[in-house]
Amino acid sequence: MGDFERSSQSLLREAGERPARQLMGAMRGDPAFAAAVFAWLGEHPQWLAEEAEALGRELITEMLERIVGHPQEAEYTPLLTGRLSPQTADRLLAALAESIEMFDSDLGPDGRMLMPPLLSAARGEANSLAALAETSAFLSRVGDLFRESFTRPLWQQAEEDARISELLIRHGIFPKAEEGIGLAVYEGGPGYSLPGPGRAPPEADENLGKSLALGTATLDLYLSFLTLDARPLAYYKFGSGAYWRTHNDPIEGIPYPSWLSLKLFNREVRGDLLVVDPQQVRTVDVPEKEIRVTSNDGRGRLRRIPGREGVSWTECHVFRDGERYAVVLLNRDASSARDVALAFPFAGARPARMVVMTHPDPAAHNRFEANVVLREQAAPAMRSGARISIPPASVMVWVTEDPRP
Repeated sequence: MGDFERSSQSLLREAGERPARQLMGAMRGDPAFAAAVFAWLGEHPQWLAEEAEALGRELITEMLERIVGHPQEAEYTPLLTGRLSPQTADRLLAALAESIEMFDSDLGPDGRMLMPPLLSAARGEANSLAALAETSAFLSRVGDLFRESFTRPLWQQAEEDARISELLIRHGIFPKAEEGIGLAVYEGGPGYSLPGPGRAPPEADENLGKSLALGTATLDLYLSFLTLDARPLAYYKFGSGAYWRTHNDPIEGIPYPSWLSLKLFNREVRGDLLVVDPQQVRTVDVPEKEIRVTSNDGRGRLRRIPGREGVSWTECHVFRDGERYAVVLLNRDASSARDVALAFPFAGARPARMVVMTHPDPAAHNRFEANVVLREQAAPAMRSGARISIPPASVMVWVTEDPRP
């Protein structure tokens, strides 16, 4: 019975994966076509539901034809019960139906929905199977499986190509989550390799983990999760010392840049996350790389870090609370400043503030003194066409207050 359920789900998933893979093949090497496809999908969210509903009805029709209609076509194989006498087949089907009703089986919810009406149809009572084609629970489940299978290949490709993930996020093309279930970050922040029992943490790891570059990367990652509607986003962990801590020691209490970047966001940003439509963005293809990481036994092991195409050098996230706008700008380039120009959905210019986390050296860290700090600097008025230069590996938050009294 478990095989029956898996084969039923595979049939529905294949129906979704096939067009998605065909689309991916057509979109490769044609960014304009890819952008148009995802824009259309974003503008027609009902399309997946309509296709899934048609697929569900088609599936029921085919089942009825196989069990009841027996079209005289070579592709249809007679049911096994057709080889038995009518009395024996009926007793067998009745016993199977009773066992499903009375006892626990290895059928899951999908199998329990499909198997009883299929057995009834095989006994000549096709009404319950035909009724499934109009049953909301069945059509909803078909829709979930179809949406999941259609979006999975797109998100698998997004793991290798950041441009695809940006389009998927921008147009809201996600697998449907179960009601009340979403993404969350349980332990976030810079990662560290453990050197082995009884060994001190590597100095290079500690310096890098507490650096400006990793502070910017921490906020970058948290905001990437936020665009996926992940919440809460938890940091591991508040305290002082080595590895995943937030401050250098309990006496000085100097915050590490990873903690500072989150403080900057929480202090200056509020409101709804808006959709940002990048027009021209410089990108870099990050090659695959094999590295040796330390392990708990101290021997280390090789690990392959997959490459990714089309990674943007800069990121922009915009939040609005009433008429108050907060623009978070990040530069992933550790060697060069990057300029950005922005257009806003309002006319005129508004006075603005700029709070930054930066340092001339992206490797500067806060282990022993406060090299990386938050500071406010002069800011241009917020208006369309304004250009901002983001220092290497840095974060800038450009914010205008609500002009209403």
